[in-house]
Amino acid sequence: MTPARWYLAASDTIVVALICLLAAYALLSLALRDDTIVMRVLRAVTSPVRVPVAVVTPRLLPRAVVAIYTIGVLYVVRIALFIAAQSIR
Repeated sequence: MTPARWYLAASDTIVVALICLLAAYALLSLALRDDTIVMRVLRAVTSPVRVPVAVVTPRLLPRAVVAIYTIGVLYVVRIALFIAAQSIR
């Protein structure tokens, strides 16, 4: 990684961390209630990316499905970051 692309690597790391947190949220939302501290923390951390995606998805979908759809959207963002990093050369 060259110093010119540090911002792409940092943003890719943030996207990967959000993907992992969303996967944990999707799995734990099936098993835990909403009032546990773990779910409250995961909901607070992942809500900046879940809420905009939830606006375009139907309200009938469960939270776990919205979280999985958000993971797909973040993978598209990750691919765009990879393409941007390759085009900077």
